[in-house]
Amino acid sequence: MNIAFFHSLLLFLLGTGDGQLPKKIPEAVRITVSDVTGAVIPGAVVVMKSAADLVVGEGTTDRLGRVETPLQQGNYHFSVIGFGFEVLRGDVEVKGPGEQLVALTLQGASLGYSGPCCFDPRNLPLIGSGPLTQLITEEPSKPLIGGIIDRGGAPIPKAQILLKSRTGQRTYKTADAEGRYRFMAKPAEYTISAKAQGFRTGSTHVHLVSNGQGSVDIKLDVGGCTECVEVQGMASFMPCVTDEMNTPMVTAEVALSSVHPTNGLEHKAVRLDDWGCGWAQVTPGAYQVSVRASGFRTIREHLAIAQEPITSTFVLKAVH
Repeated sequence: MNIAFFHSLLLFLLGTGDGQLPKKIPEAVRITVSDVTGAVIPGAVVVMKSAADLVVGEGTTDRLGRVETPLQQGNYHFSVIGFGFEVLRGDVEVKGPGEQLVALTLQGASLGYSGPCCFDPRNLPLIGSGPLTQLITEEPSKPLIGGIIDRGGAPIPKAQILLKSRTGQRTYKTADAEGRYRFMAKPAEYTISAKAQGFRTGSTHVHLVSNGQGSVDIKLDVGGCTECVEVQGMASFMPCVTDEMNTPMVTAEVALSSVHPTNGLEHKAVRLDDWGCGWAQVTPGAYQVSVRASGFRTIREHLAIAQEPITSTFVLKAVH
């Protein structure tokens, strides 16, 4: 009994397909196969099939239970067979861009095999065999901790915190009652920002390394809007937009429109920041506010904006 036997058995159970690979191979799916105890399984055969039931990739895990195959974005069926384990079947979605890690777990022996395996896993190559590419090890997430404090060192409880990667990915947290926070993130460079009522927004850069945890405290200054420059005789409008889970909707579009007897038709778009909030100055009067985002119901409201600053929170509801 050898690896070729497992290939033959699995393809017999699944059907062979035509074996044609996609013309474009932009994404890499990295697979690790282990048992229920977490021990890796070398020599397991992995077959990937397209939605059209065509075999688009197959190979054998190396001695660390790893294998990698390039695939287009889309949905695929996978099957895995290991000596003394049940055949595992399921589906995986390749989203992209970049590599995607998939961990698969095989259940106990049920194929009638017994006795030691007929090949020595130590003879397997480090990189899985078959039409597969070299495995790239993914660095694990590391903790990033710290506190939100004022200039005197006192903690600021319940402050809002944003961790933003260089690629634009955003993660939001709320500090606890002692102003502390904790993120889990991949080693990389980030911008971390914090804001709280009665304080100016503060931010700093952090480089999270792979050999330890990061620790950053953010100091906030007492004050109001960081970017507001008020003009006498004008009114301030400060909207914030979230979804129903209270996640800031940074891509939402906020617009004001009004007709003034002296100034005529007035339209103003409000740019939102990474917190889903914005600020604009307009002539005092009655306005219609529209808030919209792709996949959500548009909000339209009438507001009377006077000399005093007005702050409004709009909650967008998903279209079902």
